[in-house]
Amino acid sequence: MILMRKRYLYLPLTIIISYFLSISISSCEKASIVIGTDFIANTPTNIAYVDTLTTQISTVYVDSFITSAPAALLIGDYTDAYFGVVSSRSFMQFGLPASSTIIPSGSIYDSTEIILRFNNKYYYGDTSKPFTINVNQLADPITLQPNQPVFYNIDSFSYNPATIVLGSTQLPNIRPAVIDTLSITLNGDSTGKDLFNKFVTGAPEIQNNPAFLNYFKGLAISGSGSNSMVGAFKDSIEMRLHYHTPGGNNYTYLSFNMTNPINQFNNIRVNRTGTAIASLSATNKILPSSVTGNAGYLQYTTGSMVKISFPFLRNILTLPNFVKIIKAQLLVKPVKNSFSLTYALPPQLILAQTDITNAIGTTIPGTGNLYIDQLQGFGTSYTYDLTRYFQQLIQIPDDNNVYGYGLLLLPPNETAILNRLVVGDIRQSQNYATEVQIYYAAVQ
Repeated sequence: MILMRKRYLYLPLTIIISYFLSISISSCEKASIVIGTDFIANTPTNIAYVDTLTTQISTVYVDSFITSAPAALLIGDYTDAYFGVVSSRSFMQFGLPASSTIIPSGSIYDSTEIILRFNNKYYYGDTSKPFTINVNQLADPITLQPNQPVFYNIDSFSYNPATIVLGSTQLPNIRPAVIDTLSITLNGDSTGKDLFNKFVTGAPEIQNNPAFLNYFKGLAISGSGSNSMVGAFKDSIEMRLHYHTPGGNNYTYLSFNMTNPINQFNNIRVNRTGTAIASLSATNKILPSSVTGNAGYLQYTTGSMVKISFPFLRNILTLPNFVKIIKAQLLVKPVKNSFSLTYALPPQLILAQTDITNAIGTTIPGTGNLYIDQLQGFGTSYTYDLTRYFQQLIQIPDDNNVYGYGLLLLPPNETAILNRLVVGDIRQSQNYATEVQIYYAAVQ
């Protein structure tokens, strides 16, 4: 029965179509749904449901990305069974104190410390284990190469010398929800005392910032190589030169803040040896899930993102009496037991259109917010409305294989977090396989 009202058809679902041509279709009775008017008038029209459209899942290599002036200084290292050994260190420069200061003659040097402040208390990994941070002085000033406007995750500078740690601190556990700041006292007196003496004598090196940066070239702050987490810190990092004057409690300090934000960057490294994506590289840029344990791997910050393709979508056009896709949604599901409180899932993910180049293109409207199924687990997912995208995609005369058109899954701010996701493909247990649900109209 067809009900006409304000140029819309109100159509109850009355049939199930079962058809196999790279896709199979199953359905059940649904409530009435409003559809458009581009159907044949006075013709029985039904809404069918498809929930087994084949998806192709792949892991795509990310060559490099900008980390200059990041939202956070990512510092530390940890080992992840799915993604490998992840480490991040941050490079930065310090400028002269805000006002020119000469330390009074006769003052006594006390210490030099680096102060780090947590960025929204973000961390990734296990905070219950000891956490060590090292500070190294750079051998050369941080400078951009000609025609290089920013720094990337693969850039780095050598230490001076590489074997000497300028400062180090270890906490039995990091407790970022409680601790707001970390203080790292520089070892020994040589570096701090030399800097102190420059301010006592009014040396040329402290007369202006270019001269100072040529003298105090910058710092690299990193993990120890045996940590279990990476912490995020604000760019309000500070270096304090402590001293006092004789006679009384005249203790004070000079404050050096980070300068040249574009020259502050994170160097992020990953060793994937022993993982399912060990072969992902600049010369092997896409791995189908069939060779990576029936899963795709997303951790943009360490150089991987997930591509989801729909190679048989156009076969829906061959279904009996097909008219139009009414609604389509994608449910992206993580592999069972692939995440935990230690290795949390990204809170949000977006989809970006791509093609055979795997370049990030136009984003699909809307953001997939993480839903956690606390009761049964297998409902944990990200959901996306692909109605308009599919309506456009089926018009393209292309075979849409795994290396062609598709969608890239990535975080809204690609370089700000380490949260990762292991996406299940159709070979996973049915409850943990990424799936597509399509409602379409068919005219009898």
